[in-house]
Amino acid sequence: MTSIKEYLRETVNFNKQVEDLTDFLNTSSIHLDELICQLEGIFEYLKRGNNLITYLKNYSKSFESQMVEFAEALVESRKRISSYQEHLSEMEQLIRNTQEAISRIEENAHTFVKFARMITYLAENIEVKAFQAKEEGRGLAVIAREVYKLAQSSQVPFQHFDELLEVIRKSIDPLLQDLNTTISDATVSSISLLEFLSSLKTINESMDFLQKFIKVIEEGGKVFSDLETKINERLMGIKHQLSSALMMIDEISVRGSEISGLSQILYELYTIIDTPHHSQGKFYSYLQYKHLLQENINILQRLEVGLKPALLSPELVDELRNIINQVSRIYEIIKSACVEIDNLNVMMDKISSIRLDLNQFFAGERMISEKLRDFRMVLKDQLVFIENLIMVGSKIVMKIKTLSVFSRLEQSHSDVFKDLISPIVKEFTDLSNRMTGAFSALDVDVFRVRQSMPVFESVRLQEEFFQLPVPDFSKIKIFFDDALRVFEGCFSGTRDLKELIDRLSNEDFLMHQRWNIYEQSLKNIVHYKDGLQQLLKENISIPQITEASTVLKINLLNEPVTLKPDLKTDATSQQVIVNYCTGLFQFGFGVNVIAGLCDEYRLSSDGKEYIFHIRENMKYSSSKKLHIEDIKTGFVKGLSGPNHNLLEMISGATEFLKSRNPDCLGIKILDQHRLLVRLEHPYLPFLANLATNIADPYIDQDLPAGTGPFKLAAWNRGESIILEANDFYFEGRPSIDVLQFIITVDDDMGY
Repeated sequence: MTSIKEYLRETVNFNKQVEDLTDFLNTSSIHLDELICQLEGIFEYLKRGNNLITYLKNYSKSFESQMVEFAEALVESRKRISSYQEHLSEMEQLIRNTQEAISRIEENAHTFVKFARMITYLAENIEVKAFQAKEEGRGLAVIAREVYKLAQSSQVPFQHFDELLEVIRKSIDPLLQDLNTTISDATVSSISLLEFLSSLKTINESMDFLQKFIKVIEEGGKVFSDLETKINERLMGIKHQLSSALMMIDEISVRGSEISGLSQILYELYTIIDTPHHSQGKFYSYLQYKHLLQENINILQRLEVGLKPALLSPELVDELRNIINQVSRIYEIIKSACVEIDNLNVMMDKISSIRLDLNQFFAGERMISEKLRDFRMVLKDQLVFIENLIMVGSKIVMKIKTLSVFSRLEQSHSDVFKDLISPIVKEFTDLSNRMTGAFSALDVDVFRVRQSMPVFESVRLQEEFFQLPVPDFSKIKIFFDDALRVFEGCFSGTRDLKELIDRLSNEDFLMHQRWNIYEQSLKNIVHYKDGLQQLLKENISIPQITEASTVLKINLLNEPVTLKPDLKTDATSQQVIVNYCTGLFQFGFGVNVIAGLCDEYRLSSDGKEYIFHIRENMKYSSSKKLHIEDIKTGFVKGLSGPNHNLLEMISGATEFLKSRNPDCLGIKILDQHRLLVRLEHPYLPFLANLATNIADPYIDQDLPAGTGPFKLAAWNRGESIILEANDFYFEGRPSIDVLQFIITVDDDMGY
């Protein structure tokens, strides 16, 4: 008795260790899934990062070539500005010369006009002298009349001369101001371009850094790719190992549950046959005790420790930490690259500003060209009028010179009034000389202005718009910012990864401890196998039963709906069915699942394929032999009944429910003792579902015949259901001879 008690206590302890280990492995499996999920997230980040770096590399090459083109365009722009500046300087000098010539023309014109006004005074003096000379003054009188005419004719042409010059002045002054501004702008732009061209060295340095940065990231990407392959292989191996361990532990858990139930029943039976006060039914209890001893021994023989899983190997931890270090390194590199990217971004802003300035400058160039064109037209038109006036002035000068000659002739002809006429001749000569001098200076300046016209025509400023190509930095900035965000996410993920690594490393240590405790507990329980075999060999003296039949009466508050296990839908029917039917598995104490018609089963590593081995020489309560085909038929009936949801995880069940064709089910007879059942997905409670009797084999007749401990003897509807002990029950004939269910609502008539 002591060994049975100890065995029972050890089975309880074993089940507790299995339960603890199962919970721990399930928790570790969740953490390992989190680790794998975290790694998948990091590797996904890294793949996105690698794609962005590839884009960044391609666009950086394009950007580099654009920068070369831009630098060449800047050099060309500077040459153009310098050339433009030279032309503007030449044009400015030419216009200033024109301005000075116009000023001199104006001055000489005023002098000429002043002298022209003096002709009137000269005419008056000549007239006076002519009167004084009497007869000898007749010639002077004629000269006086001509001088009067000349004085009148010389005033009119030069009245609008100032207006002509004012038109030219109004064109010159703003033009010179615009030219000065444009020349100043050209100087500033030229200096800015020189400064910017020198800063291209900084851009080249930033581009060199960017290329080095991309190279480092690419090398890091290759390292990640290699590590990803290795780590995925290791993790899948660990996941498979842990999954196998869980499957094995689940199976042991089922076995442990079965042992717990059988050991409890074994203890109860041993108590019955070992207690003198329980003589009634001892013989059948003894037979059942022997059967349960063998059942316990069979299960203990099938128990295996299994392969201890490893959560994280040192090599895997090193590789995971390598990933964390690589990500941290690359993240730091990317952060340091932000400075260079910002420098490039600032430079691009400066480039945009320069482009805007140059566009404005070249727009001003077009405006200057238009103003120069207008000035040339004004100058050209005004010169025509000025030259016409010069022709008139030339005639006046010639007339003055002619009259001066006549005055000298009059002086030479006079005998008496020679001294009187002599001052007139001198005045004529002085005025003629002064007007000739003023006119000559005026004519020279006009001639110079006329000579400058071809120069004005020859100077051609470039009027076409100069389009400066600006490198497209936006894509590099976008891809870099995206890469920075990706690696920020990746770096953040490594912190969680580090925590998971530390947690799993600690769990790995604890798992080894728990596994050792589990191993020892399993060894302890298996150790009882020899003791149970010794008890099996022992013979206990049990007297033959000579007493009257044992009858157990049970009250049923309702009439059963059916006595067929595949059609049951109510608890009352189940209360009767469970006593005459047994399936592949059955419930022991509580919810513990123990073996029924199946004495052994195997579960595939993926948890989806069961192979059930049926006990030999199994019979129905009618003595008819149970065949493996009957087990398959029980599954088909169960799927066809109202409780099909308990079996719908079987492969092909969905299609069967539509077609009712059993050939589509994943149920296959392997031989006369083995049946294969394949599931759509792993489903641990599957054995418990089979213990609900819905797929139990039975002979379909008025009173169905099953393989349970009792057989149906009579069903008096509305009164009672009689069951008798099954002599062919595989666990041994029950100690109760008759089981009588009384159908009544009166509780006093039950039990």
